[in-house]
Amino acid sequence: MRIDRPSKTLWIDGSGMASLAACETAFVMRHVYHYAPLAEAVPLALGNVYHSMVASHFDGRSPSQSMTCLSTEWDALVEPLRNADNFPKRALKANVERVARGWIDSNPLEGWSLDFSHGHTEIEFDVPLCSHAGWTIRYYGRADWIGPSADDPETWWIVETKTTSIPDEWWIKRYYRMAQLNGYRFALASSLPGGARVGGVLLNVIHAGEAPASPRKCARHGMPYEKCGGFGPPDGHMRHSHTSIPITAERQSAWLELAKATAKQALRFVLDRPRAWNGSKGLARTLVNGTMTDRCTICDFDPWCMGGAGRSRSTIKPMLVKRDWQPFQVV
Repeated sequence: MRIDRPSKTLWIDGSGMASLAACETAFVMRHVYHYAPLAEAVPLALGNVYHSMVASHFDGRSPSQSMTCLSTEWDALVEPLRNADNFPKRALKANVERVARGWIDSNPLEGWSLDFSHGHTEIEFDVPLCSHAGWTIRYYGRADWIGPSADDPETWWIVETKTTSIPDEWWIKRYYRMAQLNGYRFALASSLPGGARVGGVLLNVIHAGEAPASPRKCARHGMPYEKCGGFGPPDGHMRHSHTSIPITAERQSAWLELAKATAKQALRFVLDRPRAWNGSKGLARTLVNGTMTDRCTICDFDPWCMGGAGRSRSTIKPMLVKRDWQPFQVV
């Protein structure tokens, strides 16, 4: 999230709006002060590593080149976290490489019905959302991939990649309902040239769990698990998938109205709060909405916020990590 006072412009992304809709405290910590729970460090780093591999693959690079890209990103992002408490086995480099190679082998570009030669990876967008009290609010972010259908160059699709260690029905359904997907569709529809239209969103789920790696022979594949453990669909051990997400006109319209209301709330929230953290008072005035919506039960800020640390400034350093990829700017 960014704010520019001279031009009276606020930029907000889907993550910021979702965070504010869920809990004021989580919004302030994550999108104003840019702290993240330590428990998120490894999963976030892993997500970036897999995304780099997918981007390379979608750009038409060879499997070996995409794997080199993944290895480089792992060394830069995950290796420094090796000494973290409860470092998961699924984050070990050998496992990540096994899973990634299995995903590449089970996802040849010709199996996607998309024109990757005319697509764009990691594409940034910045489109107007609404205005409020003399301010302009813009919706911005970055889509994993956008491009035309292989069969119809006037129909464009969005591919969103998600990684999870447990690709069960609950997680997949959660992804299907993510407002982020509506936001990408809105941004693409606002940017396409005349005559082009949005086909929809394809959800690419990478089963980023611990792949079987035993030297025992796999009855299904007739080879040691350490060789076939990363195999994906149709008959592999890892449950990767890519599915078209239906987004109806009613759902898109409902998202737009809620997005405008939440963005206006974010503007009021930011303008009403002081820039500096004034002792503990900076959070004393923020609500913990999760206590009313059960969000605290799945929020990684909970140990610091409601789990006994009392939202104390002194406990931030040992319990949270600073992530400054989007500095909060007041010009």
